[in-house]
Amino acid sequence: MILFGDDARNIKLLDWKKGLVTKLSNHTNSFSFTDALSCHGELLLSSSYDLDQGLGYINIRSSRRFEYLATIDDESTERIVCLDFGYSSSNNLFVVTGGMDLKLWQVLPAQSVNKSTEQVDEDIFQLEFRPALAQLAVDSETESSNDDSDYEDESYGSEPGKVRSDISSNGWLSWCTLL
Repeated sequence: MILFGDDARNIKLLDWKKGLVTKLSNHTNSFSFTDALSCHGELLLSSSYDLDQGLGYINIRSSRRFEYLATIDDESTERIVCLDFGYSSSNNLFVVTGGMDLKLWQVLPAQSVNKSTEQVDEDIFQLEFRPALAQLAVDSETESSNDDSDYEDESYGSEPGKVRSDISSNGWLSWCTLL
């Protein structure tokens, strides 16, 4: 599989052997960008940029089944154009993002948050769960001539976190060049 994002609402998973594209929701609105993806180990992290609000955030998914897990959002980060992640010596997830600001994000277990805030002057934000990102992907406006009311159709399914492999994209943006 080749994963890629663009100036639309979904992450695309290209099965280049079969010529199929599967989509994962990466944004909660139509006017958004996916500039960065990082996938290794058990996780897939993606940047998301909300053009209307001018804010960026990070979505976390399982790398095996591509299930949406959580979002990291401090509600002040601008566009994230690059990111990577790893684990600290205490096995906590950390994420480095770049854009207008270079930021280091550390994901701590819930029980250690109180201890951490007493020792260091840090901004602490809870992970968020955005149900819309666990739903089936909706075609981007640039890839479909349908309006939003067409996506309420039952044929798109209603099971959260379920990825349909039979959805393929035939739009003019449905290609990728690897250098």
